[in-house]
Amino acid sequence: MRHDGLQVANMDTILVVEDESAIREMLGQGLRSRGYEVLVAEDGDEALRMCAKHTKSIQVLLCDIVTPGLRARELIRIAIGMYPGLRILLMTGYPDEYPFGGEGSGVFQLMRKPFTTSELALQLEAILGVKCA
Repeated sequence: MRHDGLQVANMDTILVVEDESAIREMLGQGLRSRGYEVLVAEDGDEALRMCAKHTKSIQVLLCDIVTPGLRARELIRIAIGMYPGLRILLMTGYPDEYPFGGEGSGVFQLMRKPFTTSELALQLEAILGVKCA
């Protein structure tokens, strides 16, 4: 499947956790148009319920740092326990108030809002090792 000149080589699953509905919709549509299977949740609690119900592996947790309910740090800890190879891509509109250490450590990456779906696709390509055409 092609969009903005990018093509996804496989059907990876991405769990998007974003409390702003417009951003959540944009991310879901943009990722689906690139061939990803996408699960969307408005907070950490809903994301955790989705993890428990989802029968296949989830490759990427795309999570806003600041969400209501279960906090991102705790969601990440639990989700990695459920999916040991899980890759974490955090989003924030507040880069100066970044509460996590180790950005770029291989455990997770950070995207600063605003970003385009094309920029997101390139970041996913990098962390998943998928070559987009």
